[in-house]
Amino acid sequence: VVTGTTVPASFTVGNAFTIAATEAGSATVVNTGTATIGGTGTVADFIAAVSAADVPYVSASVNSAGNIVFTHSQGGSIYMANVTGTP
Repeated sequence: VVTGTTVPASFTVGNAFTIAATEAGSATVVNTGTATIGGTGTVADFIAAVSAADVPYVSASVNSAGNIVFTHSQGGSIYMANVTGTP
């Protein structure tokens, strides 16, 4: 589980990043996808982009403090890299 410390008021529509994940107990990346911010760039649009990337075991949510939280349901590693812009 990775929790951010701040959430921007909005994200730039069209910005994109790759999400890569390992399976639990392995250092080898086997699952990848690209998240592209859509809609109007809200936090909900960011969460939807992560979901649409469809990387197995990886999800994103917003906690009670308003921070974005990435979770790997199997306990593996999650890697992200900017593709377009700096989402």
